Amino acid sequence: MDYLGHTVSMKTTSRSYKDKRTIHIPKEDWIVTENTHEAVIDRETWDMVQKLRQHGKRRPTSAGEMGPLNGFLYCSDCNAKLHITRYKDLPKHREFYNCSRYRNTFDCK
Repeated sequence: MDYLGHTVSMKTTSRSYKDKRTIHIPKEDWIVTENTHEAVIDRETWDMVQKLRQHGKRRPTSAGEMGPLNGFLYCSDCNAKLHITRYKDLPKHREFYNCSRYRNTFDCK
């Protein structure tokens, strides 16, 4: 919400000033003050990104790591998802994205 120029308050609280643990408050109980500062992006871009984030399921690799672009990249030839491939060679670490269709069948069309 900060990107749209809104200020969000009361996201967390604590039981006492002595207790340092935070308690997360449900989203519907947050206090949103609109148009408190200049927006970084417009509303249409915000809505489009939120739709993309909900739609794409991003899953970690078998090593438990997740690439920063997982679920967002697609092949320009066949529109299949691109998957990250990592090689830990000495002296350097290599990462790149492969077309899932090409990786399985060696045919991207």
